[in-house]
Amino acid sequence: MRFRGRFVVGAALFVACIPAIAAPQYISAGQDPNNTPHPRTLDEGSPVRVTCIDIYAPEPNGKAIACYVKGPGINRQLKLGESAETTGAGTVILTCKGDGFIYCRARIDDLRSNPPNGQSRIDKTISASADTSGDVFPADFSFYGSATVTCSSATGQSPVRPSCNINHQLVEINSSIAASGSVHLECNGTTPLTCSARIHR
Repeated sequence: MRFRGRFVVGAALFVACIPAIAAPQYISAGQDPNNTPHPRTLDEGSPVRVTCIDIYAPEPNGKAIACYVKGPGINRQLKLGESAETTGAGTVILTCKGDGFIYCRARIDDLRSNPPNGQSRIDKTISASADTSGDVFPADFSFYGSATVTCSSATGQSPVRPSCNINHQLVEINSSIAASGSVHLECNGTTPLTCSARIHR
């Protein structure tokens, strides 16, 4: 069985690496098959950055899906990986944009905790796997600013050469890509699979 970045709801482990006072918060929203929204809200006491970190439709219909965020100074759609900042304290509302069943997730960063330029040192390795029964076990890592992500290792069965799937891009062993704000890792190839990636700057 071959996996190409398939997102599994509830399987991710989120780890935050921040150098200041407040850890990121995460909110998840959904929409049922009848297009009934199930928003989530979060009350914030200061300006925040909202980043769409996951958006998933189990039965894609070819139409675009995205996070939709409302808050002080924000009333807009966010594609996967996009961010927007509120202009002050208030309630942030997350809904999922699209048709049919959708799951979406956003990260909320307190701007008071963001260090200058977001460039504190990072050196973190994360690991993911997939078993022969079809279960996928991804890994996630969140950070401020930008970083380099390197596929450190990948093992799997023939005939597909195993690789890392980093932020929905296939990355060969010892190759790297740039990332901003978060990394989502899955393994690509024929199960059973294991892989790891190093986030560094």
